[in-house]
Amino acid sequence: MGKYPYETRVWGYARVSTEDQDLRHQIQALKEYGCDEIFEEKQSGKDMKREQLDWLKFELQPGDTVVVTKLDRLGRNLIELEEFVSWLEENDIEFVCIYQPVDFKDANGRMIFRMMAVLAQMESELASERTKRGMDAARKAGKQLGAVRKRDLWESEDPKKAKAIIKDCADPGMSMNAIAKKYGITNQTLRKNWAEELQNAGKMKRR
Repeated sequence: MGKYPYETRVWGYARVSTEDQDLRHQIQALKEYGCDEIFEEKQSGKDMKREQLDWLKFELQPGDTVVVTKLDRLGRNLIELEEFVSWLEENDIEFVCIYQPVDFKDANGRMIFRMMAVLAQMESELASERTKRGMDAARKAGKQLGAVRKRDLWESEDPKKAKAIIKDCADPGMSMNAIAKKYGITNQTLRKNWAEELQNAGKMKRR
């Protein structure tokens, strides 16, 4: 048996940006790294609540590893990044950034991390400004902005199936893994669409 009395896991986290709304490249890189499960944040914006990151933090246990492709996927400014990385260290959780590897164990590594975080924040702000200018130009040209939101899985499925999932979520004898396997969906899909039912049944813990 290793250091921990349970199997540690590798968790991926992907988040869209204002300029890039496609998660496919991030997800592919995270899968190639070997992540057991990937949390996908499909909304961007400085005032947007990052629910998937909150779920990720809930699932993490000492010895686990969090993987992102770039630093700016994890935080939108230096303060957010430092707070989250410090939280990971305090809870004995490893952190890996695929395209921007940083060693946090010495002063030089932390200095490089801060420099990279500041550059990432600057790049994000410039991208936001470019997007805003593009939207303003489109409005002046009379173009209608906005995209049609894809319907969530449970909205497009057979209502009987959705009702059965809700019933199993409330069943104390059914774990999240068992429900996901039964209906051919992921734990992340369960958390996204039936969080209230799962929480009421006390299933928001790793099984």
